[in-house]
Amino acid sequence: MLCVSTPKLILLACLMSSGLAGLVKLADYSSSPGPSSNVLETICNAGIPGVVQRSSDTTPKIVLCYHPKCPCTFATIRCLERLSTRFDCQPDVHAFAYRPQSETDSWIESRSTTALRGLADTQIHIDVDGKSCRRLGVLVSGHVLVYDGDGNLSFSGAITPYRGHEGDCQASSEFVRCVNGESTEVSHWPVFGCPIIASVKAFGNESNDGQ
Repeated sequence: MLCVSTPKLILLACLMSSGLAGLVKLADYSSSPGPSSNVLETICNAGIPGVVQRSSDTTPKIVLCYHPKCPCTFATIRCLERLSTRFDCQPDVHAFAYRPQSETDSWIESRSTTALRGLADTQIHIDVDGKSCRRLGVLVSGHVLVYDGDGNLSFSGAITPYRGHEGDCQASSEFVRCVNGESTEVSHWPVFGCPIIASVKAFGNESNDGQ
């Protein structure tokens, strides 16, 4: 019969307790949304650089605000790519990449930016100091907005189930419905991601992300 000494049992119990606490903390972090905000309800005459709603243009618009160094946002872009196969028509996609005033345009290069370039009808706008994100009322990286053919907000929130996780969820299904013009009410959902206006140090050394 295998005998285990009391000190070893205590050590094993401590390790198991520590591991369980870590898993609980990780799960709590993944499911904790960022701060809510009041987003821009119409892009008509809003003065958002690169996003113009003309009376003759009835194409829905998807607006994604992101911090290039946020690792959580890549899951949002992957979800967007997968969900695009369910669109009835191809919307215009505008991605606003936060860039500090002190950095050059190459600072936005990351795995997320590279993935966005591979999406159809997608324009990436360099958002110096997050001015456009602020104007849109967006605080968290990965926040997705949908504006209908009249330029009015129909969806606001995340399209991922948790922070950095891919997969279908109620929000992503509603997102597709809004893009396809099947929803009559504005749909609001929490956003799981990092703050857009943040120090680079908050994301650690991300110099080799997707490079």
